[in-house]
Amino acid sequence: MPFGRWALGECNCNCGGGACNVTIDVDGCGAGVSGATVTIKSGGSTVASGTTSGGTVALSIPSAGTYEVVVSASGYPPYDQNLTLSCSGTYAINLTAGYVCCGTCIVPDTLHLTDGGGGCTLTWNGSSSWIGCYQAAVGSGSTPCGDPGAGCQFICTPGGSCTIVYTITCAGNGQFSVNRQWSVCEADCFHDPTYCQDQLDSNCNTVAHTCDGCTDVVCGNGSHDSGGPFAATCTAGAISFSGSLTLGTFFGCDGTNLSSPVGASISVSS
Repeated sequence: MPFGRWALGECNCNCGGGACNVTIDVDGCGAGVSGATVTIKSGGSTVASGTTSGGTVALSIPSAGTYEVVVSASGYPPYDQNLTLSCSGTYAINLTAGYVCCGTCIVPDTLHLTDGGGGCTLTWNGSSSWIGCYQAAVGSGSTPCGDPGAGCQFICTPGGSCTIVYTITCAGNGQFSVNRQWSVCEADCFHDPTYCQDQLDSNCNTVAHTCDGCTDVVCGNGSHDSGGPFAATCTAGAISFSGSLTLGTFFGCDGTNLSSPVGASISVSS
């Protein structure tokens, strides 16, 4: 049956005159992502689909409105959001939003590390590294650090634990370096050095201590263990790597030394 002038609504067309086209720009790690599949759905049914070239794909949808937009690309986290689309509109989708790019390795902003003393969660600091800290139980450190008569025995709080601070940085494409700081306290050369439990701020930085006139006290920044670069396994926004750190030693002025309290092995995952 031929269509009459009032029967245009019976055909599957844009009766407002012309197609409703939209442009989708897909980005990842600061560059356009080629080969990404973009699917636009309405009510669970696909209304348009295409593949990006140079990060861009133009698609035709039935009309302006809110649609489910799904993007999949090899090596990238999946994207699935409802977007309000307008005819002739251009929409940018960042597949690495909420992630950190270490070359082509896409890393979550939160990582988990385990070591011989337990471990901690590390959080991206917004600029250069993931930072985390925790208190590890140690076999020594119960002796107050400092001379009680001088009022500085609480410069570091011993109590059988040691502050461990980790920093992880990107050292190249999918390569990561790890630095570990552990805190000690030494009150002049008449007292053996001891591990200590520093007060830390929200960024795992040591809070300044008041010495109350006590001299020759070293607290915090005891020694560093470091390692890497370690090659990570990177898969669509998830990473993992493990290895051994080179251990440092704190050399006490009375000849008593302290070694790293949690061993060399570390394991990191997202």
